[in-house]
Amino acid sequence: MHGTLSIELEMESPVITKPKDYLIARVVHRSDAQALEALARYNVETYYPQTMELRPVPQRKLSTAQRNSGNRVQCPVKVPMFPRYVMFEELSNWDRWDEIRDQSGIAGFATNNNKVAKIPSSAIEQIKRENGELIDARKSARIIFNIGEEVGIASGAFASFPAIVEEKLDIPLADLDPETRLIVLVNIFGRQTRTELEIWQVAKRD
Repeated sequence: MHGTLSIELEMESPVITKPKDYLIARVVHRSDAQALEALARYNVETYYPQTMELRPVPQRKLSTAQRNSGNRVQCPVKVPMFPRYVMFEELSNWDRWDEIRDQSGIAGFATNNNKVAKIPSSAIEQIKRENGELIDARKSARIIFNIGEEVGIASGAFASFPAIVEEKLDIPLADLDPETRLIVLVNIFGRQTRTELEIWQVAKRD
């Protein structure tokens, strides 16, 4: 009678990698880009949320007619949500930290109860989903002014009058310029008047 040969195979358990937390680094004045570039060179994952805002155009970039009008001309620009702060994934190996710090311009970390503050990666992913991470300049300008939104008029004949956006401005943010026009309903002494205004004349209400 032959015995039964039993063979047991050892199977390796899958390696489960725990998502790394993010740290909040404070950088020296105006060195945000330097910090991001340095961390990227060391393959460190970063998070630097930006948004789009309307900012005044410098006088030197305006035409003579625009300067003489006395009106404030604005254009869309990307700005950091948290200037001078960069979030990055916690390092697996801190042996090269001194080298990274010297190249990145990082001055220190945000702390909580005298300990380095950490943000779970899940929270970072949630922020990205909720805020779109970066408002792309290719997106429609209607993200600035929505139909039915109450706005103010910053300059011109209707300055200080309340208004409501009547038609969406469905062009890419990158294509906005001082001549771009927005159609609004201006409330003039209780009567709504359809008016076309240049975008820099219209201001969002707080």
